[in-house]
Amino acid sequence: MASTKKSPLELENAVLRGRVEHLREIVYLKKAQLTNSLTGLAGSMMHQDNISSLIPLFSSNLYSPLTLNYTLLTYMYKTHGVLQTMIDEPVLDAFREGLELQSLELSAENIGELEDFAEEKGIWETVKQVLIWGRLYGGAGAIINVGQDWERPFVEADMCQGELELYDADRWEFSGAMRSAKEFLFYGKKLDASRVLTFGGKRAPRIIRAQLSGWGMSEMERAVEDFNMWLRGRNVLYEILDEAKIDVYKIKDYAATLATADGEGLIRARIAATNQIKNFHNALILDKEDEYEVQANSFSGMAEVMRENRFGIASALRMPMTKIFGMSAAGFNAGDDDLENYNAMITSQVREPAKPIVRKVLRLLQLAVFGKVYDISFKFKPLRIIGAVEEETIKSSKQARYVALYSAQLLDAKEIGELLHKDNLVSIQTKAQQGLLPPHVTAPSTGQMFGDAPEPQSEAERLEAAPVPPPPPAAMETGEAQP
Repeated sequence: MASTKKSPLELENAVLRGRVEHLREIVYLKKAQLTNSLTGLAGSMMHQDNISSLIPLFSSNLYSPLTLNYTLLTYMYKTHGVLQTMIDEPVLDAFREGLELQSLELSAENIGELEDFAEEKGIWETVKQVLIWGRLYGGAGAIINVGQDWERPFVEADMCQGELELYDADRWEFSGAMRSAKEFLFYGKKLDASRVLTFGGKRAPRIIRAQLSGWGMSEMERAVEDFNMWLRGRNVLYEILDEAKIDVYKIKDYAATLATADGEGLIRARIAATNQIKNFHNALILDKEDEYEVQANSFSGMAEVMRENRFGIASALRMPMTKIFGMSAAGFNAGDDDLENYNAMITSQVREPAKPIVRKVLRLLQLAVFGKVYDISFKFKPLRIIGAVEEETIKSSKQARYVALYSAQLLDAKEIGELLHKDNLVSIQTKAQQGLLPPHVTAPSTGQMFGDAPEPQSEAERLEAAPVPPPPPAAMETGEAQP
């Protein structure tokens, strides 16, 4: 039987052949990996989204309405002062200095009585709170309490004078009922729909409106992306501030020391002692072979990023930076254009939707104060805040206009007195306002005031006492009789 034992040369050749095969396999795998990587890269570049693709539009939307997340909206409003400003400020500015009431049937005293009752009952404060909840949650309501059975329909004829209270409630306090429901459930109490003045917030598109049960959208729906960017930018900024200066200690045999039983405690004690000496004595003592470094981070560009995030929030809500963040206008811009745009937003998005509720509340106030409804209109006070000089100019112009109307006998003394007192041109209650003066008083002349002129004569007496003019020269020469 022949021996199968190989010689050392054959063994060495076999080992070399094995190594060569192993290297070939490695090269083949590297080529295959490179080919797959290049193919994948080329494929991803070939299928890259172009500018007309719809994929970014689909992936950039929030398909679950934030308005339905009542808890998140509640705690966002509680936590972030910026969000409270975005929701509250437009409503508060819209009702700044109250309403201007006008009526041809009611006197200034009656209108003042109506305003005093509304202020005593907090009626307009409740209306403002209803609008605030409507902007935050997409819907709210004012509950009418006139001392009647809440489950029965509201009848104006059954309303008693002096009994009127309004309660504000957001849409979720009505136990998820639709806005068009015939009755609401308010904390277990049934309310007829006629006893609730609903406010729907921003109107939603048809598909989303069905999800919202007929109510509106929260104002935060259009600012989700920008508010997220602002929150993340602020969090990143404070993380960078927290790591603005990092002390780096390079300790000899650090790893070996940690491997011992009490190594971690020794390292901690050593670092604590070093930091204490550094802070107190403004010096640092280290071992000869230890090293100490301080690494500082750069903050360049963060201010621009934060400013752009604030711009995004302001543009989404159509509110100027001065209102949201308290930032004054820079450069030659006085901020007048921003305020004009903001005032236009308040007029179109706050005051106009609020008018139906204001009209109904005014009707309820008249029933509560007078027991009947009169012809009364209202308008909001101007949004623009004027200076002292401009205010005095306006007052002087109003006073001159009223005096001209009185001189032309288009208004009597009592009406002029009421207008002067209403516009705060005369702060006291005058006799003219009380109706104690004649409708039109002829102002005396200077001579009559000081007793230098006789009493005025009648028209007949004045003509009788007038001297007869001499005849013209031509008539005297011809002797013609004069008429």
